[in-house]
Amino acid sequence: MKKITFIISLICFSIIKTFSQTGIGLDCNQPIDPATGAIQANATFAVVGTTCVPWVRLNFILGPWSSPSDQTLHSGKTWKQTYDEIVNGFTNQGGMNTLIA
Repeated sequence: MKKITFIISLICFSIIKTFSQTGIGLDCNQPIDPATGAIQANATFAVVGTTCVPWVRLNFILGPWSSPSDQTLHSGKTWKQTYDEIVNGFTNQGGMNTLIA
């Protein structure tokens, strides 16, 4: 009986370890307004940070810019500046270290 209990414990530990490594993350969809380029409420860094998820998925859309290298300012920022602020906002929350696009 102890041997069976030990084997079941090892199996459970293995399953838990596998799931804990992949973790559960959040899908924040598109974090900017496609018409103005303004950062939207679904990219609230502090709120997402309180969930302690290890990753966040963002949909990197162009929005009002023609390309990521477009230097036009929308809501006071270029495309790169906007997404830098979003990515930095999430990674500065501590537990998050991976962003998936």
